Amino acid sequence: MKIEVAKISKSGMVMEEDEDPQIMGTSEDHVIYRQPIRVKVSVNLSGHTLVAQGKLTTAAVLECNRCLKEFEYGLSVQDFVFSKQVRSDETVDLTESIREDIIIALPMKRLCSNECKGLCPVCGRDLNAAACNCGKPREQHLFSGLDGLSF
Repeated sequence: MKIEVAKISKSGMVMEEDEDPQIMGTSEDHVIYRQPIRVKVSVNLSGHTLVAQGKLTTAAVLECNRCLKEFEYGLSVQDFVFSKQVRSDETVDLTESIREDIIIALPMKRLCSNECKGLCPVCGRDLNAAACNCGKPREQHLFSGLDGLSF
């Protein structure tokens, strides 16, 4: 989203725009943006400072940390704020700030549901679909190899 400072009236202005999801670039953590990023901001000038405040919404396809299945997750940034010292003939690009706020809004632990059981650590079966027959894995302690030593 680009804002031309010269077009901002004394009372400010409201801008609504759909940003292409490609502004998010490629992701190494299995995040896919298929929907546009809806940006609605109120833009004001306070002296030589441009202030844009508003809301960002979109959806992303994430990979569940427990079962590795993809699921859609709605992202919303309710308190997007951008501020910058500007000249009257300048055009300000909010794209990088929008991108950063969307990334920050992603959950740290990505779960398809709070009840997700994940994968069996022995056979890899999806425990959400069915239980496995391999039984509970034997717990190994870090220093269990020292138990057989005699002094």
